[in-house]
Amino acid sequence: ALVKYTPPNPAVRRPPGKPEKAFPWEYVNLDDILVDLKLPPETLEVPVPKYFRENARASRRVRDKIVTGYMKVRHGVDKIPVEEEAVEAEGSKMELAQSVEIIQRNERGRQGKQR
Repeated sequence: ALVKYTPPNPAVRRPPGKPEKAFPWEYVNLDDILVDLKLPPETLEVPVPKYFRENARASRRVRDKIVTGYMKVRHGVDKIPVEEEAVEAEGSKMELAQSVEIIQRNERGRQGKQR
């Protein structure tokens, strides 16, 4: 099965007659297929299904209206420009020996956690 479904606890289930909403833990499981095909996860690029985007569109629209309303009330504007921080390339100032040392230290720590 490609879709896993975990039913809710009966104690918190909605009364009959009221429809249940989709659960956030419903997802497509492709692990078994990858193992059968002997493929690493990086080779599989899973596109977001169209119905996921369509279902989320209404909630995004409501969220955007709420945010726009708050911005008008609090700041009196429709949009607030976001300034992007200039990211300096710290790695370019590092020497090769220092880089190798850091990678080795991290790898030793990772292997120590596995034991």
